[in-house]
Amino acid sequence: GKELVLYPYKESNDLVISEGTETIWDNAMSKLEVETISLPSTLKYVNIYVEDAETMYQKVEEYLSDVLPGSQMLRDVYVSGDNENIVSVDGIVYSKDMKRLVFCPRGKSGEITVDERTEIIGHEAFSESRVTKITLPEDLTSIEYSAFSNCTNLTELNIPKGVTEFNKEKRISAAKDGMAFGGSRLE
Repeated sequence: GKELVLYPYKESNDLVISEGTETIWDNAMSKLEVETISLPSTLKYVNIYVEDAETMYQKVEEYLSDVLPGSQMLRDVYVSGDNENIVSVDGIVYSKDMKRLVFCPRGKSGEITVDERTEIIGHEAFSESRVTKITLPEDLTSIEYSAFSNCTNLTELNIPKGVTEFNKEKRISAAKDGMAFGGSRLE
């Protein structure tokens, strides 16, 4: 399949990844400063190193956050409706079944309500985003590593009691007043 290895820097507000692209390589878009990215229906993999993995090709629904630009300009990611692995709702990327929140663009700001079907917040999903409040669904069970790292604007986050996989000291590096874990304040 077609692979995006490096996207040349160019000034543009919008980036459209071509249909037919199945894989995005690590750092292919790292230097881009864009406001929106549109992903094709054909996207299936990201090419990154994952310790103990048998291949460099990882599922896009688990590792997309590793290859999208970390730019604070990026506000929305759109996914073709025909993509079999991921979907976009309000510019935020979820797995197709909506059980995993994959990526919230760094440039998103204000309040975010995570879809009620979501059970997992993926690694680095909100990392460095500018959101101030995140409302998580009651059925959430897992928050993966660095999901909320460097969210310096985040002032309110309530972790539902059903979350069993979460290490708050390593996941939230910007804990402030208004954050709670299972109904108890984060200290």
